[in-house]
Amino acid sequence: MNLVGWMVEGDWLWIYNTNPYIKYQIESAAKKENICGHGTWNHYLDSLPWVMGNLRLLLFALGIGLLTLAFLRDRKNTNLALLFWLVLGSYALYFFVHSAIWYKGVMGSCGYQRVLVVISPLATLVILYALDFGLGWLRDILPRRMHHFIVVLGLLCSGWMIYEPYDTYKGKYPIDISDEQKLFVEAAEWYNQQDYDDRMKYFLYPYFNILTDIDPKDTDHFIELWSFDARYAPVGSIVIWDGHFGPNEGNVPLELLDKHQDFTRLKSFIPAKPFKTLNDYNFEIHVFERTGDAELHR
Repeated sequence: MNLVGWMVEGDWLWIYNTNPYIKYQIESAAKKENICGHGTWNHYLDSLPWVMGNLRLLLFALGIGLLTLAFLRDRKNTNLALLFWLVLGSYALYFFVHSAIWYKGVMGSCGYQRVLVVISPLATLVILYALDFGLGWLRDILPRRMHHFIVVLGLLCSGWMIYEPYDTYKGKYPIDISDEQKLFVEAAEWYNQQDYDDRMKYFLYPYFNILTDIDPKDTDHFIELWSFDARYAPVGSIVIWDGHFGPNEGNVPLELLDKHQDFTRLKSFIPAKPFKTLNDYNFEIHVFERTGDAELHR
């Protein structure tokens, strides 16, 4: 990937110089700020039952043990070497690096379990190794007339691994949107009745793009809030501030807009039952319009 980036961008350190998390770490270290704090070293380890499901986790652990033993016994086996170093090694490196990043609270990490999705295919290969080993062992010890039992067992294992994640959410389907998203549905219903298509919009909540059909790539009419600068926002521009992204990733405190002489609050959306979001902020949505241009003329 770095080689491709080098060819396209002409930067031989492309994967480092364009990494947004490294950039964030440098900037946040200079400002001595940390949005999400940090967690425990075993955070992702404790998350594995929820991420993988119990059966997959059991087979994954079994696969790690079996693969390690097989590799140590026959290090010249190319297939085992590839599975051990490339598959299991990549999984372990990625897993422990992310654990360390969250433990230290660096590079903008918030401890989200979704990062483990990236290495799920690697875990699947290790699980398949365990299944292949176990079913092969049964095939060797069972009489031929009972080999159909092995097929049934394999199908049951596969079926349960598909079913188990859905069973976790039993009684919760269809899965409801979050309380934050529900408030943005209200905001979108109001927004869609306005005529702001040709205005510049600033916000950072991706769900709002979907609800309002605002093209995130149309930089003539939309800029993410973390690039917002009150000095350069055009007159008539709209800021959709929310308690999650506004004061945190966007680095735009509500007071900045409320006290700014050139901005006017148009609408506020406050949940009937208050709730907290990232860094213990009350989650609310406030819409502002740039109505003055005193600062633009300075």
